[in-house]
Amino acid sequence: EPPLWGGGIAMAAGLAAAALAFRRPWPLALVAALGIGFGMAKLRIAAVATAVLDHPVVAHLTGRVMAMEPRPTGVRLVLDEVRSGAADPAPRRVRVALRGDPGFRPGQWLSLTARLDAPPPPPEPGAGDLGRSLFFDSIGAAGFAYGKAHPLPAARAPTLWERLQL
Repeated sequence: EPPLWGGGIAMAAGLAAAALAFRRPWPLALVAALGIGFGMAKLRIAAVATAVLDHPVVAHLTGRVMAMEPRPTGVRLVLDEVRSGAADPAPRRVRVALRGDPGFRPGQWLSLTARLDAPPPPPEPGAGDLGRSLFFDSIGAAGFAYGKAHPLPAARAPTLWERLQL
């Protein structure tokens, strides 16, 4: 993977080519599109990058419920602002499956014990890559909870932006 500064150089070259494209529109427009596109891709990767687990771990987690997805046997939560002593460094977000319906809402803080692992690779060549899509959602681990999750008082007051998103 090229470094972030390589994306910056490619974007600068693309912007320079776009400024000069009035003389030879076709080749310089192509260089501009490629350079700017590569630079934007590197910025997106840098913006969503998070720590990704490389081995299974059982950890006690605290975090804020960011999203919920109902499942036949329970619910799957995406936890944001995760804190854990066992997973160092802790991923920014984790995805955890819970049995039953605990009645949590997005924005609530909770505490639970979970088995976490790295996002899964594609099951076969040409299949969808769940690990890649989780990476671009800043999710660095996936797993399931042991026992019940317990609600916690908010670790901090939600910002105006967070209140508008919920």
